[in-house]
Amino acid sequence: MRILNAYYFRAHMYTLVPRHVREDMEWMASVGTTAVSLAILEQDLTAVPHNLDLICREAERVGLQVFAVPSRWSGLVAGAPKVPSMFAVQHPELWLQKADGSPHIDPFSGPCCDVTKPAVVDFWFATLTKLLTRWPIRGLIWDEPKSLGVQPLPELVRFYDSIGAHAKSLRPDTSISMFLHSFYGNDIAEPCSRIPSLDCFGCDGRPWGPAEAPLIDHDAKVLLGGHAARFLGLARAAGKGGLLLIENHDVAVAGYDIMDQRLPEVLALGAEHLIYYYYPRNLVDPERVMAIMARHLKTLPR
Repeated sequence: MRILNAYYFRAHMYTLVPRHVREDMEWMASVGTTAVSLAILEQDLTAVPHNLDLICREAERVGLQVFAVPSRWSGLVAGAPKVPSMFAVQHPELWLQKADGSPHIDPFSGPCCDVTKPAVVDFWFATLTKLLTRWPIRGLIWDEPKSLGVQPLPELVRFYDSIGAHAKSLRPDTSISMFLHSFYGNDIAEPCSRIPSLDCFGCDGRPWGPAEAPLIDHDAKVLLGGHAARFLGLARAAGKGGLLLIENHDVAVAGYDIMDQRLPEVLALGAEHLIYYYYPRNLVDPERVMAIMARHLKTLPR
């Protein structure tokens, strides 16, 4: 079954207006969305449990499954917002070291923890257990792992397999997905695509090709021009569903028409797990962007 997933990032995590959540879920369902993904910080599990309760109830009311995107946990994954991990900040003895002995500090989320440290694995197991036993989470997404190219790849593969296997031990029907930047080469992407506990694998990027990128924002992360197709091929060769995240956030106005023109090509790639951002950050005209998204998403078979 194809998953059409809305990234509902940080919406109503502090200010909570129930009717707005209800309207959001109804909009998503109206365009064929089947899942909604929440960006969950470590501290959200204790700071905003009732917010999560309400969002989950409203999602289930309109038939949407709820996915979680562990965000910045131990500095190892992306998600939202761009903040350091509370766990990592409190445990500098667990930080990943570069070859020269200095800590690996991600420019957006601070220090990354070393996945070979038992305390890091224990933290993930405990936090996933709390998440999956408290809320009706049907899927997890490892969003842009942050220590690729720094930590040895076999260590990362074992780590992500172990946390996925732990999640499935708690709830066997949990869907586990991972995606990378679309510009990563197969030397990194192929081993990741074969992580045993993954159900879906793919990449994120802008919904256009390399030729348009310099005209808009110079972002090298694009889906067309063969990038998304390569990742989908790797996923399917490994027996996984292919995943694409359409980056419709932070799009310059110059990109709106290009996105409108090229989205059909992205959708035609037939990803088994397709993600879009719902009313995302930093848009001059969010209504226009979401109108473009809605028009194209409605063309997908249901």
